[in-house]
Amino acid sequence: MFIVMSGYGVTLTVLPFYIERMALGGGATSKEISVHVGALTGVFALMQFFFAPLWGAMSDRIGRRPLFFAGLGGNAVFNVLFGLGSDLVTLYVARILSGIFSSAILPTATAYVADASSDSDRGKSMAWLGAATGLGVVVRSTPNKS
Repeated sequence: MFIVMSGYGVTLTVLPFYIERMALGGGATSKEISVHVGALTGVFALMQFFFAPLWGAMSDRIGRRPLFFAGLGGNAVFNVLFGLGSDLVTLYVARILSGIFSSAILPTATAYVADASSDSDRGKSMAWLGAATGLGVVVRSTPNKS
């Protein structure tokens, strides 16, 4: 979760500048740039909202490990595509697919932690998972001062 959320944090920090460079070349206004930044951020979360329950149900049937690695691999591929994107269509496709694949990771990681921890340690184990998730966003979205 730390890795996935650090990728998300990197995207959050560079997205406004990335869109601005790309859209200003086409003569976009600052309002249009803001709309694209919001839409690209929102579409990622929306895909997670819709697909996480499906991935979670599949992890119960297929197993945690294959879906976890499929989510991690797909998220990595589409984050690279996002980084290499040179037009808005590519960015939207990459964010949509990255949201779909990254949504496989949270439910399977949570289920794995629940499976692997005892009843008495489950709360602490879930707290560590939540801490890793939050720390991933914070670490990668904090600007480097050097």
